[in-house]
Amino acid sequence: MAAAAKPQGAPSVPPPEEGRCNFIVAGKGRRCRFFVTPGSSRCGAHREDKDVDSKGERVPCPLDPNHTVYRKRLAQHLKVCTKVREASVVE
Repeated sequence: MAAAAKPQGAPSVPPPEEGRCNFIVAGKGRRCRFFVTPGSSRCGAHREDKDVDSKGERVPCPLDPNHTVYRKRLAQHLKVCTKVREASVVE
């Protein structure tokens, strides 16, 4: 006997969990499993502009654009960015 086929249409996504991000990871058909920040419905990686707090604008790190930092903390971040440590180990 064959397994029951999934119904046509939108894939079923599990209901949101308390304290977990509500972002739906489309490629995986599930919700993000990161914890949310207090007062938000999404984690830091998936928050929207309406959820942005008063810390300011986030900009890509000039050493490693795979992550972002707050513009006002960029100078401090450049001193401690893991890319700097990785480069110093290689040399």
